[in-house]
Formats: sequence, C-alpha cells, structure tokens
Amino acid sequence: MTLVVGAPPETRDSVALDALEAADAIPALDGLVLDFDHYGRLVGLRVTGSADSILAPSLLDAASRAKLEDRGSS
Repeated sequence: MTLVVGAPPETRDSVALDALEAADAIPALDGLVLDFDHYGRLVGLRVTGSADSILAPSLLDAASRAKLEDRGSS
C-alpha cells in the first residue's frame, strides 16, 4: 500500500519488521515491511503474510466494500 498522494516515489530502503524483538510477542510483525524513499520518509507498507492474520477485520471489511463500490462505478 502506497502511503503518498500521486505517483509513488522510488523505494530506496525496505525494513522487514519480523527482525524486531517484539515480533515474538506480536505475530503480525512477521508479515509487514516498511518502504522508505531516498530521504528516509515512510512511503509504503507491504503486507507479505496472510492479510487475514495481519490486518484488523474492520480494515478488511472496509477494503472489500471499497472494492465493490469501485466495481459498481466503472
């Protein structure tokens, strides 16, 4: 997921959160990667594991509703 408005900038660095010590206590960290631009600003978030295991159900529901709305308007 790109976290910027407009065209996504080039990703310079990515950090997998599974390497954090807290990943033992927070399983969702195993499936998340943060993307940073040339200036070290956060520009993206990637879900590399199962979305059902990582994202809150309300986020998944909202994304499903938005996808259905997009299909209806095309």
